[in-house]
Amino acid sequence: MESEQIEKEGFPDGVLGVHYLWDLKGVDSEKLDDIEFVEKVMLEAAMVCGATVLGHRSHHFEPQGVTVMILLAESHLSFHSWPERGAAAADFFSCSSKMDHRKIESQLREAFEPHHISEASLVRGESLGVDFS
Repeated sequence: MESEQIEKEGFPDGVLGVHYLWDLKGVDSEKLDDIEFVEKVMLEAAMVCGATVLGHRSHHFEPQGVTVMILLAESHLSFHSWPERGAAAADFFSCSSKMDHRKIESQLREAFEPHHISEASLVRGESLGVDFS
């Protein structure tokens, strides 16, 4: 089943959720190394997509790089940066078909202004061949 079909119809039996992945390239290294900025962007992204934030944890690496994890009632949202490469990876997993992942991508584009962003999605559960119903 495609993620677009799930967005319209909800999760069928056997589907646990959808995992969205974004790779950002060509991003200003200062933005990618600013832990407060990244936290703010990711918390706002969680809220605008309709998620319920339960908490978050962040870490700044030495000499550079940031990881931000947002714990959601619906699963998680994460962000990992490589300022020296002008790159970042973000992912969003949700067990609710009501979350709007496009709003997260919009937040990422607006805040980080990447030269390139790619998206992939993976429907979780059905690939295991297990009936979760």
